[in-house]
Amino acid sequence: MGHHLLGGEPPAPHGVPVFQALLSMARAHRFATDSEVLLVARQVWERCREEASEHLLSSPVGRGMADRDVLAYDTYPDALGAYLARKLHTAVAGPSHATLPWSENTEFKALRSAMTEILSTPTTTRALIADLAVGISTDPAIEMLLQPVFFHKGPLAIATYRCAHTMWLEGNRASALMLHSASADLWGVDIHPGASLGDGIYIDHATGVVIGATAVVEDNVEFMHGVTLGSTGHKTAPGTKRHPTIRSHTTFGCGSTVLGDITVGQGATIAAQAVVTRNVPSGEPLKQI
Repeated sequence: MGHHLLGGEPPAPHGVPVFQALLSMARAHRFATDSEVLLVARQVWERCREEASEHLLSSPVGRGMADRDVLAYDTYPDALGAYLARKLHTAVAGPSHATLPWSENTEFKALRSAMTEILSTPTTTRALIADLAVGISTDPAIEMLLQPVFFHKGPLAIATYRCAHTMWLEGNRASALMLHSASADLWGVDIHPGASLGDGIYIDHATGVVIGATAVVEDNVEFMHGVTLGSTGHKTAPGTKRHPTIRSHTTFGCGSTVLGDITVGQGATIAAQAVVTRNVPSGEPLKQI
């Protein structure tokens, strides 16, 4: 067997207890009590540290990331907040500002603090763990937890959205829109901070996904790349809902488009490249309407 790109042999993740816990949560279509979620979050981070030690430290390419982004932190929200803040701050302020040591960069430290605080709340931690559970249960390309936590742009864009959405609800709309803009630049995913996304959202490949400001997405929904939840473009009064409502356990194929204030029913599957402009019944596989 060949060596994994980052060093060492490719892992067999689904025999690892934390993978089993996440898969069980996804299959049960529930995401446990707060104490169970916190336990799984700790297990997730312990596993990420193990993977970093085994697969990144042994590689000249990955050693810096292992030390800087993984092993330097004791919790998942702390590490994710710092990682996202570093990337987003560089996108907003420009690479010249990134030359300043991070320990001296007050703007970065303020952003890291704000994002870590949001990611550490029970509500957001639950959402993050649910997102991981759905990803692991649906994406066979995931060989290690480092992938959805640090490498895959879909989960990173969703985590950024969750921070921006909290800021939006708290009335800090300028900061929310700043994160929204930087996230779109970094990962090619445009989720308006005013949109409402439930727990267990997974965006595979992610590039080109657009979710409009008044969209509502319930729990356990999977998107492929290029999906649009948009408006029809017709004039509407301010405050009018103009984007779709997506019920739970739905799947969207790559390039599919859903337009207007319509509802896609629970368990529906929207096929690749479909264009949907009317309500979709629950459980219906759909090519185009």
